[in-house]
Amino acid sequence: MVMSNEYFREYYKKNSEVLKEYNRLYYKLWRIKNKESEKLRISLYKIQNKIKVNAQNMAKRNIQMPKGQICQSCNIREAKDKHHKDYSKPLDIIFVCRECHYKLNRGIK
Repeated sequence: MVMSNEYFREYYKKNSEVLKEYNRLYYKLWRIKNKESEKLRISLYKIQNKIKVNAQNMAKRNIQMPKGQICQSCNIREAKDKHHKDYSKPLDIIFVCRECHYKLNRGIK
C-alpha cells in the first residue's frame, strides 16, 4: 500500500500536538545521551559564527522586547523575536513574529 503526501498531511494535522511533544522529548533525551558531541557542535558553531553570536548576545543584553509589540514586517501578529538585518550593527534590530522571522532568515518574501 502506497501512502500519499495527503495522508501524512492529514495525520500530522490530527496528531500535531502529540508529535511535537514526542519530538521534544526525543531530542531532549538525545542531547543528554550525546552531551559531549552536543558541546562540541555548539563550540564549533560559536567559532564559525563569532560575529553573529556576539551580535545576538549584545542585543539580548541591551534591548528588551516591548510588551504587546506588533511585528514590524507584517504588522499583524505580536512580535516574539528580534531580527538582525546586519550582524555588524548588533543593536540595529527589528521586532518580528515567528513566521516573518522564519521567512526573513530564509530570504522568502
